[in-house]
Amino acid sequence: MINLIAATWKLSLYQVWNRKRRWITVALMLFPVVIVGVAAILGTPEKADFYENFYQKFVTVALGSILIPFVALFWGTGALTDEIEGKTLVYLWTRPRHRGFLIFCKVVGSWLWLIIMAFLGVGAVYLYAYYNAPAGGLAENLPVLLWDWRALALAAIAFSSLGFLLSVLTKRPLVYGLLIAYMWELIPEYGPGFFQRISITQQMQALATHKEEKEASFAQKLIEQVPITEVEALITLLVIIIVCVAGGIWMAGQREFLSDDPARNQ
Repeated sequence: MINLIAATWKLSLYQVWNRKRRWITVALMLFPVVIVGVAAILGTPEKADFYENFYQKFVTVALGSILIPFVALFWGTGALTDEIEGKTLVYLWTRPRHRGFLIFCKVVGSWLWLIIMAFLGVGAVYLYAYYNAPAGGLAENLPVLLWDWRALALAAIAFSSLGFLLSVLTKRPLVYGLLIAYMWELIPEYGPGFFQRISITQQMQALATHKEEKEASFAQKLIEQVPITEVEALITLLVIIIVCVAGGIWMAGQREFLSDDPARNQ
């Protein structure tokens, strides 16, 4: 068990903090902290506006809709594509353990860094609220931030798992993953209720305590939509994670991955 944890940690460190990505990782980790810092420099919002105009938009837009999907897909697809591009996949396959198991360790390792990133983002808002009186009750309500951290972390793991599955199915997993995250994820909000059940973003918003209640649009009123409960959101995200990871590992064991090596055609 100790060797397994050590191997997972080592693989995740190499994937996320290797020389080519070290500074990119630092920038991504500090991105939410910088946004909060800039907001603090520009001025403290009024008490009534802090929660509605800053906190909600920060968590749902800056983190939940932009940063988290991109980073999760980037690291999730890299678990396999890095090995293919680096021509080290054969080395992994010749280890005593099954190749799918070792790749799974890389995927799980990336989840740890995604959880840390989500914590930094939500934690930055908490510190900002704690040291600014206009934040009011938000600074005293740490459970609110912990629930939102849970929502962001689970959504990040789901996007990472989806990226891993796409890396097994296609040669351009990051491109297709970003199209799904930034285009397809916008459709379920205006579609039938069952569409919401296959949307990662909709599950994240259902779990977040800050979900904004807004007037339904004309198109939404024409379609019957049933609100997603917390239990349904948790089950849906867990199903997405398990199906994507298990399916990806199984298909990775059935396929032969060839890198674009000109020598193969000579």
